[in-house]
Amino acid sequence: MEELKGNALRLIEEAEKLLKQGKSEDAKRTARDALRLYLLYLMSKTNSNASSINFPMIPPDIEINDEKDIELIERIIKSFEKH
Repeated sequence: MEELKGNALRLIEEAEKLLKQGKSEDAKRTARDALRLYLLYLMSKTNSNASSINFPMIPPDIEINDEKDIELIERIIKSFEKH
């Protein structure tokens, strides 16, 4: 479970690097993958703590349109990590 979180954090940092290199499409794909992994981490953490609630383990398809979406994903993931 912690491996999912670590990979998500690594991928969002990679997305930021790709964005700075001007590789926008690669950055969008990488940020989408980071968010999917982090959502899987949160869902698996929730499922392991809930005895009767079972959330689906496959996150919905995520559309990323521009650089601001990537920044938003990064802020969401990092804010979860702070709390």
